[in-house]
Amino acid sequence: MHGARYVSIVRAIFTIVLTTLCSVASLNAGKKFDGPRPIDIEWFYEALKNADTLDVLEGLPHQWWESTLQQEEIRTNETLKIDGEFFYQKLLDVSSEKKALYTEKFLQKKLFLRPTDLPIIKPCGGFHADYGLRWSKDGKFLAAALICFGCGEIHLVGDNVSVATDFSPEGHDYLSDALKPLRQSRPRVKIDNNLNQKPEIPKSEPLPKLKLKL
Repeated sequence: MHGARYVSIVRAIFTIVLTTLCSVASLNAGKKFDGPRPIDIEWFYEALKNADTLDVLEGLPHQWWESTLQQEEIRTNETLKIDGEFFYQKLLDVSSEKKALYTEKFLQKKLFLRPTDLPIIKPCGGFHADYGLRWSKDGKFLAAALICFGCGEIHLVGDNVSVATDFSPEGHDYLSDALKPLRQSRPRVKIDNNLNQKPEIPKSEPLPKLKLKL
């Protein structure tokens, strides 16, 4: 009985430690902020108002859960980085009308919650940009919104600032519907029984059966 109780206690302690480590890792892993996160984000809205171009970008596979696949994609594709996050250089095909709507949705200030100077602890394994919106004027970068559906966060990026914000319920639904169907370059993966991730290979159509008459 004592042995079983000891094992139970050890398992409980291990679970607590593992949860804590995962939560700490989600604090914008790999990012550095000088002091508390900025709260003033009016610069972001001003950038959107002044922009004349919006590019919609697709993020590479996850840096932790799909690290091998990410490195292969970096090796075989043209990529770019925004605030430390990798994206395919090939832009997603989005009409000018939809781009204007994306910008207007952000300007309505309903897609994310007001950022605070308190850390956000989430057991998600670290921020990863699934998609990115990049605004510019006359070819000069003004601002970007990096979107992570795993963490439920949008990072607002300027020249010298990166602000983490949380999706609003409306923002999650809208951006999911708007962006996820655009996926074009990032390989889809499946997890086998040994928790190994493998790129999905489209199944070939079965050959038609031939009936031979003798």
